Amino acid sequence: MLFLIQASDRPDTRDLRSSLRSEHLEMLYRLKAEGRVFDAGARLDSEGHIVGSVVILEADDMDGVRAYLDAEVFVHHKVWGDVDISPYRRVQWPAA
Repeated sequence: MLFLIQASDRPDTRDLRSSLRSEHLEMLYRLKAEGRVFDAGARLDSEGHIVGSVVILEADDMDGVRAYLDAEVFVHHKVWGDVDISPYRRVQWPAA
């Protein structure tokens, strides 16, 4: 099952986010290779500054999502503040 994770950065965490970015990306790359991350990216404000993240995660259930969040460096180091989680169903596009 897919889950949409939308996280908002806490105020004044830009430098902390930058220092943890490579560790965060390494985890996402590994999970993508394992087929557990469908897509991910940064949320931007109107001026193009990063204000959070979006991750589309494959997990069996909410326990699987919690396991991901427990291992997420942006959670552990409190870069992310509010985190919203929703089940997600993608469009089944017709073959081109």
